[in-house]
Amino acid sequence: SANINDRSMLGKRDSEVAVIYEDIHTVKSVMDGQEYQAGRFGLSLRMECF
Repeated sequence: SANINDRSMLGKRDSEVAVIYEDIHTVKSVMDGQEYQAGRFGLSLRMECF
C-alpha cells in the first residue's frame, strides 16, 4: 500500500509509490516453462530492473 504520511514526505526515510498501468501491447514470453502473452512495457521494466 502506498501511503502519504509524515514518514514518507520527509525525504529522509522510506517512500512508496503505487502505479496502475494497463498494457495493451503484448509480446510472447515464457514463465515457469509455459508460453504466455506478457505486457510489453511490464516485461521490459522487469527485465531492466532484475
